[in-house]
Amino acid sequence: MEAKEVLNGFKVGSLPTLIYIPDFVSESEQTMLLNNVYGAPVSKWKSLKNRRLQNWGGVVHEKGLLPQEYCKKKRHYKFV
Repeated sequence: MEAKEVLNGFKVGSLPTLIYIPDFVSESEQTMLLNNVYGAPVSKWKSLKNRRLQNWGGVVHEKGLLPQEYCKKKRHYKFV
């Protein structure tokens, strides 16, 4: 069975790209991910009007997304 066929069972509503996979992340993985997010240095946080964010996949620029090296600390995590 192709991955696309498997994911069809997890579609939400009529949007073809909206997919929800229950228990995709275990409780221990969730804890590890949140600890990494909240433990990031202040320099990784950007404050906006009503929220703050971290960008780990590149630099947002008016001409598009500029590539950036990922944090080596995060590289050990592998999604299966």
